[in-house]
Order: sequence, then C-alpha cells, then structure tokens
Amino acid sequence: MKIEILHGIEGAKQAKGLTIIIDVFRAFTTSCYAIANGATMILATGSLEQAYDLKRQDPSRVLIGERDGYKCKGFDFANSPAEIINENFIGKEIILTSSAGTQGLVNAVNADEVITGSFVNVGAITHYVKYKKPEQISIVPLGYFGIKPSEEDLICAEYISDMIKDYFRCIKKYQFRVLYHCKENVVSRIEKGSWHKDDLKYCLDFNHFSFVLRSTRLSDDCVVLNKENIW
Repeated sequence: MKIEILHGIEGAKQAKGLTIIIDVFRAFTTSCYAIANGATMILATGSLEQAYDLKRQDPSRVLIGERDGYKCKGFDFANSPAEIINENFIGKEIILTSSAGTQGLVNAVNADEVITGSFVNVGAITHYVKYKKPEQISIVPLGYFGIKPSEEDLICAEYISDMIKDYFRCIKKYQFRVLYHCKENVVSRIEKGSWHKDDLKYCLDFNHFSFVLRSTRLSDDCVVLNKENIW
C-alpha cells in the first residue's frame, strides 16, 4: 500500500485512492458522537447556505456547525462534542457544516473512497484500511480552515500512517504531543467562548468508538456520512 500525506483543502482535491480526511478539532469528533447518540446519518456540507436549505427541506433535521469556531446563527448546536454528548439523536438526521472538516469532504472529488479521521475512532480507521487493502491511501490533515497546518491533525495523520505500517506507538505519547502543542490555543478558544471547556477532553479520547464514518457524495457541495462498524 502506498501512503501519501497531503495537506488542507488543496490536498483533499489531489487525494486519490482510499482517502482519510482528518479534522480532530472538532468536526469529525463531533460527527462520531452524533452518530453514537443515534443519528441515522450526517449530511455534511461546505456551504452555510446549503445547510440552511437542507433544514428548510426537513425541519426535523438537527443543525450542527460553526464558522471561525462559533456556532452559526440559527443552529441547534455548535461544532462541539461536549455540547451534544448527552443529546438523544435517535432517528434524527444531522446537518453539519464547519470551517475545515466538511470543506475537505466535499473537495475530495478524485478519491475512490472517503472516510473521516479523528482520534476517537483512530483504531477503527486503521483496521478498516488494513481490511480494504487499497493500493493507494491518501491521508489529509486539514488544519486551520483547510489552509494552515495544525499540530493535532498532523499528529493524527502520523499516528494513522504508523499504525497502517504496523509501527506500533504508545498512544499516550501522541496525546501528550497534542496537549503540549495545542493546549494554549485551546485555552484561548475557551476563554473567547468559541469552544466548550470539555471539548479537548472528548477530542483526545482515543479509540472511544469502533466504527468509521464513510462518505457518499450527494451533490457538488454535500456528502452523506454513514456508520460502518468494524468490530
């Protein structure tokens, strides 16, 4: 298997083969918690306007998302795992839009298959890739707004690459590296009110879930995320 690490939205556009789009803080962490809490699917869009339109089409859908870290006007929840941790989404469809994660998904137009990447299901991701045995793997850490690299996404990409290659590493070392590089920035976001105080804890809960979220394209600017159990 050939593994290539690409970066940001431009990297998503170039990605080929089985592609893992990474957004640790926080879109693909929040997505996993939403699915685990019973959501039937996630409609992920890069467009705020389309998110509102999807809600108008079916008012029972739940709007989750952010711009610049803050909850979008009229949305039910911000892009925050801590906000939805105790929510019951059984039978609900989620609409998700974010500054980075969903932008990467809709731009992965050349990939054969796309799954999301985060620490909360990183073990399931590596098992899924090894089971599929693709010739080409593209790992895309999105970073800040899909433009500037971020340590948490880069570290997650490195961990996934190492695990696929059977270079087994201590998870706690990766957790420590994220905390070391990102804690100051996260504290600043909490103080500004764009993050919940417990978001970091949930984002770094390695291997909490045993499923992957697989993307299926619905339109140019919208994909559907569905759960595929690994164990």
